[in-house]
Amino acid sequence: MSQQVEEVLVDRRKTHGSFGHYAQVSQQLQETCKMAAADAGNSLSPVQNEGMQMICGKLARAMCGDQNFKDHWLDIAGYATRVAESLK
Repeated sequence: MSQQVEEVLVDRRKTHGSFGHYAQVSQQLQETCKMAAADAGNSLSPVQNEGMQMICGKLARAMCGDQNFKDHWLDIAGYATRVAESLK
């Protein structure tokens, strides 16, 4: 692995937490959201589904990493905005 890639990974671990833990939490959140939608008889559009998945990933990063890293919260707002725009 290149030195540059290693530096990025070390930096991201500070803000995002360990990849394994993040992945577990993100997948659990996504599964919970999918089950809730299905239980309610709802099917998500591709834009809604992708937005939900990305938001779950950003929530997982905040929970597993640095919850004060502003970019996590701005990213969540951005994905929610894109989904809302698709509903107009």
